[in-house]
Amino acid sequence: MIEYPSGFKLVITGNIGVGKSTVVRKFIKKLSIDCSGFKTEKIIEQGKIAGYSLTEIGGKSEIFAHIDFPKRVSIQNYGVDTSVFRKFGRDILRHSINSNKIILMDELGIIEKKEPIFCNKVKGIFLSNHPVVAVIQKRVLDFWLEDFNDADFFEVTLENRESILKKLLQYWELFVSRET
Repeated sequence: MIEYPSGFKLVITGNIGVGKSTVVRKFIKKLSIDCSGFKTEKIIEQGKIAGYSLTEIGGKSEIFAHIDFPKRVSIQNYGVDTSVFRKFGRDILRHSINSNKIILMDELGIIEKKEPIFCNKVKGIFLSNHPVVAVIQKRVLDFWLEDFNDADFFEVTLENRESILKKLLQYWELFVSRET
């Protein structure tokens, strides 16, 4: 079984649509990192974004925002079901913390902030020694990391999104070499 470096905390941030998740996918693939956790995926209908789902790495997914959902809680044009984070998201993170894998959280944004149970689980993971790769929208970075500053941050921009992967790989090598 692979031993991942204890305390490894990598946060990728940037504006919406800049390519944060793409960079992280390339990083994980290049290093053949075994992850548990979640990713947020767009739901495309008739060529347009109709919503978003929370998908467990290697598992099922649940829709948490959709244009056809009731707008009791809404962000932009999407009705939001925050209970997906309270229940399903919490369960994903609970399972992840018990794994011997790097925890991937892709991504943390505004909608997730509305569920305190989920937020507390995320913050607990950041405060643990468990290795983490997190993608966080730049506009909510302060919220997610208000009590935690023991991570290394890389910002993806339109200008650096093609070159930042090399920097992330160098960072990984440096971190792993400090552990040995």
